Amino acid sequence: MGISFEDSFAQTAINISDEDFIIDANNLVLDGARKTVSFTIGSSTYVAVTAYNDDGVQILDVSDPGNITAIASITDGPDFPVLDGPIGITSFKIGSVTYLAVAASQDDGVQILDVSNLPAITAVASITDSTDFPELDGARNVITFKIGSATYLAVTAYNDDGVQILDVSNLPTITAVASITDSTDFPVLDGARGITSFKVGNVTYLAVTAGLDDGVQILDVSNLPTITATTSITDSTDFPTLDSPNGITSFKIGNSMYVVVASYNDDGVQILDVSNLPTITAVASITDSTDFPVLDGARGIISLKIGNVTYLVITASADDGVQILDVSNLSSITSVDSIINSSSTRLDSPNGITLFRIGSSTYAAVAAFNDDSLQTFLINQTPNANAGRDITGYFGRTITLDGSSSTDPDGDTLQYSWQQNPTDTVTLENENKVRATFTAPDEPVILEFTLTVSDDSLQDIDTITVTITKPVARNIKDMEDTLASAQITGPNQITMAYYEELFTFINSYLNFTITGEDTPRNITGIDGSPSKSATVNIDGEDTDVFVTTLTFDGEPAPLGSTGSMYMQHADHYLAFLQIQDGQN
Repeated sequence: MGISFEDSFAQTAINISDEDFIIDANNLVLDGARKTVSFTIGSSTYVAVTAYNDDGVQILDVSDPGNITAIASITDGPDFPVLDGPIGITSFKIGSVTYLAVAASQDDGVQILDVSNLPAITAVASITDSTDFPELDGARNVITFKIGSATYLAVTAYNDDGVQILDVSNLPTITAVASITDSTDFPVLDGARGITSFKVGNVTYLAVTAGLDDGVQILDVSNLPTITATTSITDSTDFPTLDSPNGITSFKIGNSMYVVVASYNDDGVQILDVSNLPTITAVASITDSTDFPVLDGARGIISLKIGNVTYLVITASADDGVQILDVSNLSSITSVDSIINSSSTRLDSPNGITLFRIGSSTYAAVAAFNDDSLQTFLINQTPNANAGRDITGYFGRTITLDGSSSTDPDGDTLQYSWQQNPTDTVTLENENKVRATFTAPDEPVILEFTLTVSDDSLQDIDTITVTITKPVARNIKDMEDTLASAQITGPNQITMAYYEELFTFINSYLNFTITGEDTPRNITGIDGSPSKSATVNIDGEDTDVFVTTLTFDGEPAPLGSTGSMYMQHADHYLAFLQIQDGQN
């Protein structure tokens, strides 16, 4: 499956922009870059790249995606005997040890590497096509999956037209668990290429693309060493985009599981619903077109979920580019963005793709076969503009527009721009700051303002309405009626709850003193000016109110603490408040 970042904000738009690239050069092993995998060790993020022409593997540090650093490399030789013509690569951990498994097509085998102590790379074990490991001729791709406490590798063998399952739980021992080949029982394995694993309920499946059969074979591997052919499909009217299938991945939306195939000759993608196996349903297919401009020679594919939005990221080797699709609504697949080879990128015949995350930002790393390179990209998400709730202001008062609740899921620095409705005539101050101000006119009017936030490449807007009206006289009795409660709700926190929304900013909270202490505490923070809607428990009942949270300095207030405070609000007279204990 792909990568899921469900703790992120759901976005309606993303774009892709180049970060850095590294090309084959002295002491590097990137000639004929084919496949990639990302992994982390400690605080560092790495990408491993197979180099088909160099017969080796290059490890790159991408912790700073804009400054790729070569860390270590190995090539086929006595120390690493099964690296001739490497293609597929995967990573896995057993205990605290991080391993790479490489499928070597010319050596017809698999090389296992320990990369826990980079820059040192250690050959742990290797196997080749033999009586003990009969389905490794033309080893093409490799993935890892777990069932219970056991860790397995599944290897596709292009020349053997089959799949080899290996148990690598007890390295350096590699055990052949099971193997299958193209036959009556497994009819769609001729030219086995791509492979992915997924689960439906408690059942673990493998989905294999068969390049010469133009189809997909689904295998049940839940009861190893038994492998069961669940179902298979081939290129047809019902499944129109399966000619020369290559890359394959899976993703989940709601309760439904999908498998998606990148088809080289069809220049497109076939999406399959596999939620109700053995039935496979063709959900959607798209091909290279004006709407989807970078799908010619679709080869590599990976899924990406950010918040509630599911994307596919596809390499198109004939278009020399990368295409991103939003597949959250499978009845209306949209092209989000695409990028092609240029003077600033190295994307000539892109192949393998992997995703990784640095902080809150998502990146892709693409191996380009003809450019002998690895290219990193930022997958940038749209910021979220938040101009705040509609407010009411009074004649002649200073009104503050506050965009500080705007966010960027990638952590990018935001630029702000406030604009008023063209028919409005107030003078905005600091209109390019997070907070803008203006003086309210001396007449009733409704004003509308638009906030635009940008991260340099994507932007979002939000609007706010300000109703200007004549001020209402207040007195101490008004304050007592407005204040629902004032409680110490944390060691250094007071929550003020009001029955009505206080639109203007708090002027000051004065002389908060904890009972029994001689020296007043300083109020160090105010969250909720204007006040925020909330539901709080008052006298045993949940009550809809508006709250402002204050923080104060000094030692934490013990449980049971009470206090007193003078409060001055812009629209109220000075009031003396008793602060009760509300700590749990």
